[in-house]
Amino acid sequence: MSLWPANASINAIRARSTLSKQIREFFAERNVLEVETPLLYGAHSYEPQLQQFKLTTHDNSCKPLYLHTSPEFAMKRLLCTHGVSIYQICKVFRAGEVGRHHNPEFSMLEWYRVGWSLKQLYAEIEQLLGLCLGTNSLQIYTYDTVFKKEFGKSPHTISNEALSDIALKHGAANCYNWNTETLLDFLFTHAIQPNLGLEGPCIITEFPSCMACLAQLEEKPNYTVAKRFEVFSKGIELANGYDELISAETVATRWRQSGTEALEPDIHLLDALKAGMPACVGVALGLDRLLMLQLGASKLSDVLSFDWQRV
Repeated sequence: MSLWPANASINAIRARSTLSKQIREFFAERNVLEVETPLLYGAHSYEPQLQQFKLTTHDNSCKPLYLHTSPEFAMKRLLCTHGVSIYQICKVFRAGEVGRHHNPEFSMLEWYRVGWSLKQLYAEIEQLLGLCLGTNSLQIYTYDTVFKKEFGKSPHTISNEALSDIALKHGAANCYNWNTETLLDFLFTHAIQPNLGLEGPCIITEFPSCMACLAQLEEKPNYTVAKRFEVFSKGIELANGYDELISAETVATRWRQSGTEALEPDIHLLDALKAGMPACVGVALGLDRLLMLQLGASKLSDVLSFDWQRV
C-alpha cells in the first residue's frame, strides 16, 4: 500500500481549520490570552509512564532537550511571571503511544484559569464542548461513584490484594506486585472508561490521592481525594485537569515520589513556583480526539493529515 497520500479527507482538514478558529474565538470572547511556548524543553516529564523523545546532537554540545509531552511546565512559568489566564494550541509528543486513539505526535489545547474554582472550569468545559460537539450538558460523577457501581468497593479504602484479585479477572497478568495507582488505572481504563460518556460528555472528579499528580488534595471524612478530573465522551478520554499545586516544596516532594527520582526535576519550574504562582485551575484537551468525535470518525488517523505510519 502506498503511504504518500494524506490520511485525512479534505472535509476533515477543513473541519480542523474551523475547530481551531472556533476555539480561538471562544477564548478571545472570554479575554483568555493565547500564548506560545517551546516544543523543545530542558526537563523530563513529571509522569514516569510517559516516554519522551530526546534530542541528540552530533557533538553533544547541547544540553539535554526533550520534545514536550505537554506545555504544562512552560505555561506555569508564564503564570508565575504574569499571573493572567492563558491558553495554548500546540503539538505534543509521546513516544510509544500508537493505536486507534493514539499517535506519538498529536494536537493539544491547554488552558489555565487564574482565581477560578473547578466548578467554574467545569462550566467552561461544558460551554466549549457544546460549541464543538453540539452537546447540551456535562454530567459530573465522582471516581468513588463509578468505581463502586462497577466493582462494589470504594477505590479509596480497598486493599491492594483485593484490587489485584479484580485486575486478574479482567486480564491483568503478574499484577500482585503492582502498586495501587497502577491497579486502579488498569481497572478504570479496562472496565469503567468504555462505558463513560455514552449518552453525552461526562466528568469524573475526586480521584484517589495516589493519582494526584500535580493536583491539590482535599480531606474527606474517611479518606483523601485529589482535586483532579478527567472528561470522557463515548468511552474516549478527552481531557485531564487539576486544581493546580502552587507550592514548590510540594511539587518537589511529589516529583520524588513519582518514580522519576532518577531524573532531575524541572529546576526552572521550581524556581518559578518559589517566586509565586497564582491559585488556578488548568486542563489539557486532546484536539484530535475532539475532532474525531465531532466528525464521527472511527480512529484518530482519519483526522490526521499524516499519521505515524506516513511520516
